[in-house]
Amino acid sequence: MINRLTEAVTAVGYEWVTSHVFRKTVGTVLDEADLPITAIADQLGNTPAVAERHYRKQRMANAGNADALETMMPAATR
Repeated sequence: MINRLTEAVTAVGYEWVTSHVFRKTVGTVLDEADLPITAIADQLGNTPAVAERHYRKQRMANAGNADALETMMPAATR
């Protein structure tokens, strides 16, 4: 698989893409599609806990709290 991936990315001019970068991208795309963590884990061959830790972006727990906390500092210091 890695040799085929290397051949494919080289052919289109993306030599910098490694199997790790590709795997991370797949996880990110699936996460941004709001798929359940179990679906992401299944695609990547991981447990849901591993997929959650390594491939899912952190979520904002409460947008209202985040907005309120943003007012603590002037915009120039952020």
